[in-house]
Amino acid sequence: MIYIYSNKSEKSTNDIICWIYNYSLAFKRFNENDNNLLVNIKAEGNSFLFRKYYANKLILSERHAINNYLQNELLIVNNFIIKSIEQKPHIGNYFQRVPNKLWHLEMAKQAGLDIPAMLVTTQKKQAIAFKKEHYSIINKSIKDSFTGTFDRVYYYNHTERVSDQVLEDLDEEFFPTLFQKEIPKEYELRVIFVHEKIWAGAIMSQSDPITSLDWRNYNHQKPNRIVPYKLPIEIEEKIRKFAQLAGLNTGAIDMIVSKDKRYVFLECNPNGQISMVSEKCNYPIEKYIADFLANA
Repeated sequence: MIYIYSNKSEKSTNDIICWIYNYSLAFKRFNENDNNLLVNIKAEGNSFLFRKYYANKLILSERHAINNYLQNELLIVNNFIIKSIEQKPHIGNYFQRVPNKLWHLEMAKQAGLDIPAMLVTTQKKQAIAFKKEHYSIINKSIKDSFTGTFDRVYYYNHTERVSDQVLEDLDEEFFPTLFQKEIPKEYELRVIFVHEKIWAGAIMSQSDPITSLDWRNYNHQKPNRIVPYKLPIEIEEKIRKFAQLAGLNTGAIDMIVSKDKRYVFLECNPNGQISMVSEKCNYPIEKYIADFLANA
């Protein structure tokens, strides 16, 4: 029996299940909002997949203190069951599902990968000095990009270039903020790894001024071309070392190839998009995952 923990809208999970159907294998799927999840969850399957799964939360109308207590009780039970599951063959890292960008950058550095010069600070003087040192700098979220809808307008933040005027307008002290040196790039890479297997796609973001700073600032009228890309063997080995240090068996890494041909690690999302690479580059990633689950 294959157990799958995901959410209803996760496309890659649906594609993996199509392969499992094709193999006529028994499986059970649990979505994060299933009310009876803890009743039905089992640790007796042969293999397990975690894709963008978050344990369901218990919503109560009682006082906040009671609600908080019961939330924590539910969390401990859920974590115990998942720790038991992770003793068996699995893909996905439930306890690493929320990426720590700063930690991943440190692990990438320890693995021998290049990373951008960076600064996390609350001080205006330090930010100004950092820009003077590196000339062109960018700002991005420390954790995840912000999304929200206000007055029927959808907001989403991207990587942004930081001007002198922006720095001058800052208060002397501000909320902890991440700045990085901007590295001129030839193109960007999305690298998917599942255990020891690695696939890469090159994103031709530099051919469009809309996406040149951040490919996630999608141009839906003229999408970036994504093509298969063969990484150097030494970079693949460093990626495997990073995954080991970060405690991940799967993830989506964003990298760039700089103008001077360096491979620079930017970040890793343990639940990053797979289909954008598998579909555009004709890689059988979902089939590979299904095969692993079937043969575990």
